[in-house]
Amino acid sequence: TLNQYKSILQWYMTDEYTQRDDVLEFIFQNNIKMQNLKNAMILYRYNKNKSELKNLNEENYKKAKDIIQHKWSNICEYIIEELFDSFEHKEIKIGDITFIGNKIEENRVNHGVFIFYPIDYKNESIYPCIYIYFKKKYYDIIGLTFEISNDDEEDIENEKYKECLKLFKDVKEENVRKYQNHYYCDKLINNEKLEGEYAFIYWLIENQNSKKDFIQILNDFFIKKPIQEAYKGINDILNS
Repeated sequence: TLNQYKSILQWYMTDEYTQRDDVLEFIFQNNIKMQNLKNAMILYRYNKNKSELKNLNEENYKKAKDIIQHKWSNICEYIIEELFDSFEHKEIKIGDITFIGNKIEENRVNHGVFIFYPIDYKNESIYPCIYIYFKKKYYDIIGLTFEISNDDEEDIENEKYKECLKLFKDVKEENVRKYQNHYYCDKLINNEKLEGEYAFIYWLIENQNSKKDFIQILNDFFIKKPIQEAYKGINDILNS
């Protein structure tokens, strides 16, 4: 319960806190992590009128809320890291294709990026892939893109790569749109956008099966008609 937070109120403000991050250590304990995250989310989002908070006296409520507000950005980063760590270098089935997850370091301003690519293209420099993008500051924008990647900067004029780019049409179908040289979709949950500050974080906390549900989102995206048509065309070109 939220009363658990009373146990961290005393030592949080001591000198010992400056030497280690006891707050994150407390929240992310394996056996009570999900309940602690829900408690932290409630403290961050709501005031004391929220029914779950009425069992805290005013002083403890204010202290606990201050703790969570101070550490909220770190909590969010940790949640995202845990999600992507669970996918990195792992094989997962998306549609009927086996993909591998990988973190990508790119200079996309204020956006985090993770990628899934088919295992059949593991050692290739040109390959189809699904990107996950989200806005780092407030996690209020999240979407998926399907694109053709070329890791060889000295071969951007590769003929097969250029042929693949032509497969992306100006479509507006199944919530899929074209932007520059890729398809994207940002209506991922029941054909709706995740909107509002920290919407992606709240969704991850509130879903006990968030990893399984996220794989289902990837699957729903990949089987959309425009994505399937582009994927088949890319395969045909790259394997010709």
